Amino acid sequence: MADNIQKKNPEKSRLEHFSVRLGLIGGIIGILSFIPQVREFFGWTKSLKYVELKASFPNEKWLEADKKDYAWLVGEWDVPKLRGFTAVFKIENGKLYRQNKGVDHSYQADNFISEWYSIEVHKSTNDILRLAYDKESKWPINFIRKDDNCVCYETERYMADDGSIRSTEGRQMLNIEHTKLSSDGMIYNCH
Repeated sequence: MADNIQKKNPEKSRLEHFSVRLGLIGGIIGILSFIPQVREFFGWTKSLKYVELKASFPNEKWLEADKKDYAWLVGEWDVPKLRGFTAVFKIENGKLYRQNKGVDHSYQADNFISEWYSIEVHKSTNDILRLAYDKESKWPINFIRKDDNCVCYETERYMADDGSIRSTEGRQMLNIEHTKLSSDGMIYNCH
């Protein structure tokens, strides 16, 4: 029986270990070279989730927005063009809500505070947010473009009889937490 036991050849053992290591390295390189194709595939499948929405410009594509896409809106936003008007956003149970307030020198005669209305949020391929409010609000759909941490611009869009889309002039909105507005409402500083 002792004759049946073979001695391991140290050279052969080193060669086997080297081959295994070489195979593992080759496999890792193969997987890494495949990653761009995987990303491309998942990018393509993401395009299947695009939706067409009213008041969109030609070739504008929309995806349902994630909380991370609109979390920056949370807080109070001053609208200098509408003196005394404030838009307030909050997230509750993963959903975005808006409330409007008008106080002190408001563009309306009386001070007011609206109800909180839920918002359906979509994000365009150009990073524009489309905010469609609860039907009870009777508010128009807003389109918001972020400029930086303290400034964004809000517009509405309307479809003409000929099917063309027109956009209102953007209203600048200033995040109250991150800006200081001068007493005349003409100059602001981000901080």
